[in-house]
Amino acid sequence: MAEEKTVCPWCDTEIIWDEEIGPEDYCPHCENELKGYRSLSLDMEESEDSEGKASVEEYQEDQEDLLYPISDLAEGPEDEGFRHTNRRGLVQEEAVSRLLEPQEEMPECPSCRELMLETGRQLHGPGTGYVPREIGEGSSMPAEFTVVWYVCPACFDLQQRMTLKDRIKLLGKLSEGDAEQN
Repeated sequence: MAEEKTVCPWCDTEIIWDEEIGPEDYCPHCENELKGYRSLSLDMEESEDSEGKASVEEYQEDQEDLLYPISDLAEGPEDEGFRHTNRRGLVQEEAVSRLLEPQEEMPECPSCRELMLETGRQLHGPGTGYVPREIGEGSSMPAEFTVVWYVCPACFDLQQRMTLKDRIKLLGKLSEGDAEQN
């Protein structure tokens, strides 16, 4: 009984299989497919090839343009040390962190998970255009309440929440309604 050997191209593990069973379709070590493996070689030269493809350096510049908009690069490159830093981005991050410090709440943006900035408060009640929904004998909401508006500094998504004081009032009103029903 002769054993044949195969080397997994993914993890370089030597796979020994029996002739009676046949070759493995998947590596028993890393569980990657053995038959569909393809290798790709890239020419990393700095010059353009005969087909006119862009060099690696041009590709990296294009990627940098996507990461750092032209308005940020108008001041000139800001290469300092090991990696490229974007001063405007750092200043914006500092400003956001200073604005977040005094906030009572710091909700996460549902779209991108960044912390949201409080932008202001809005009063809802009689004369503001808000019409509460009537449930049974009264409204489910307090006659007047305030919402806090938040904006995401990354994706500019807007979100609003009731103030903590008004949430407590609402819970008290809902609790009273439950007590009356029992």
